[in-house]
Amino acid sequence: MGNTEHLPSLPKITIKIRKAVRDKATTWFQLANLIREDPGLSAQLLKYSSSPIFRTTTGTPKTVQEIISRMGMSVVDNLIMTHSIKSMFVIKHPVLLKEFKLIWKRQILKAGISSFLAHQLKYHSPDEAVLASLLTEVGSLAILMAFENLEIVPDTEMYVLLCREYSKRLAAVLLAKWSIDEHFVKIVKMNGEWEYKTEGHASLIDIINLSTYHTATWNSRPENLPPLSALWSYQKLFPPLNEISDTGSLKIIADHKSAINEIVNSLG
Repeated sequence: MGNTEHLPSLPKITIKIRKAVRDKATTWFQLANLIREDPGLSAQLLKYSSSPIFRTTTGTPKTVQEIISRMGMSVVDNLIMTHSIKSMFVIKHPVLLKEFKLIWKRQILKAGISSFLAHQLKYHSPDEAVLASLLTEVGSLAILMAFENLEIVPDTEMYVLLCREYSKRLAAVLLAKWSIDEHFVKIVKMNGEWEYKTEGHASLIDIINLSTYHTATWNSRPENLPPLSALWSYQKLFPPLNEISDTGSLKIIADHKSAINEIVNSLG
């Protein structure tokens, strides 16, 4: 945390693309050519574009330029950041790799739930909800990387303690290094703060906290979690979206797990 040189940096292609997106003079054609410099990135964008997050009656885009023209540059920017997150954390140690896979599985489940809820709540940018979900865990991934070249690695209990103590602060340092918008930093800090209050309609923070809660309760509700009705984010929901199932989760999520899993598979 005291030396950002040792923290993961954005891939050069991601930096170039994000700079181009913020340049109002950049055309769709120019951005498409830039993205095509990385075949893996192009393939991933095409995969994302065919996912339920962006499915429309007009069919699936076939080229990178079609993706940009249909989704817009800001959406593409968010999707490229989504793709970059996983590529920045390279774990080879077998014990740490096992933990990394568990975290990533949890991340994309949260992202899938966030995207689904964003659609249900008519949030203007489901792709932003996906990115925000993934960013909430980058501190946990960075903690794993800190042990990559050391002989001693933490056991699960110690790793959980380290995450509780450092993951949010470490994530804030990383997001600042990557020049991520400040509202994402706030979301990372408020992630899991069940009583955090926001004004107006359900905001992105509310979507992320509801998604974090339901990720933890996907198979069963841990004893240390409050009832769903105690969450401030839940108070922002209106019928029928606020109906609670027999298992204590939102009924709309309990009834649409297969649709959420389809989104998750497109992100994995």
